Amino acid sequence: MSETATPPREPEGLRTRRIWVVGTATVAITLALTGVAWLAVRLPVGSPGATSPSPLEHGLVERATGGAEARSAGALEL
Repeated sequence: MSETATPPREPEGLRTRRIWVVGTATVAITLALTGVAWLAVRLPVGSPGATSPSPLEHGLVERATGGAEARSAGALEL
């Protein structure tokens, strides 16, 4: 019987300190980015005293007529 060379084994123990550092850094970065996103949404654009509503709130939904205009235009074409 011939002996085959076995590759060296890696240590079985995981470095728990490195795992904790990476996990803590991931949580810290996630919290920081969430805070920045929250501030970007909550702070009004423009002067600090003026709190005008966003133009996104007055879009197509508020101007929608439920299809009445399209229905009347179709009826006129017929």
